[in-house]
Amino acid sequence: FQFPNASCIEWDGSHLWTAVGDSIYRVTPDSGRVVNSFRMPVPYVGPLELVWDGSGLWAYGGSSPPTWYRVSPAGELLETPPPAILGNRGAAWDGQYICCITHPSRVVPTADGYFSHFYRLSKSGEILDKTTIPRHHLKQLAYDGHDFYTVESGGTGPSRLCRLVL
Repeated sequence: FQFPNASCIEWDGSHLWTAVGDSIYRVTPDSGRVVNSFRMPVPYVGPLELVWDGSGLWAYGGSSPPTWYRVSPAGELLETPPPAILGNRGAAWDGQYICCITHPSRVVPTADGYFSHFYRLSKSGEILDKTTIPRHHLKQLAYDGHDFYTVESGGTGPSRLCRLVL
């Protein structure tokens, strides 16, 4: 199946979610059939990230500043936590919290190279903890029930899939 310009993808245990522009689609993985779709219920440029928390879908993106929004599977706005962080580059649900990878995309690299941050957010958007990961330019985030995985951008070299040890 094809979704031109899809910006993100998420698994809810039975279906895939993807976003194109300001619309979100729930899709059966075997056939690609769209089960339902909806436009974001807030002024939106389009999600940059989707996270399923077991009952709702968190979408990150939008206008300025980018914000997390929580919507029902039918697209109804459930929550709009206060903006906690900017520059999200990947997110995952760990069973209790939204966890994010960020990096300062507009900052000139230091002598040690790039650095990234790992954040854990409450459902209200409060930053619970932050870990700085020096000398790495990370993007994307997945959680397998035990460990977090991310992609380290290789700059001029190849990218690597990495397990985070926090």
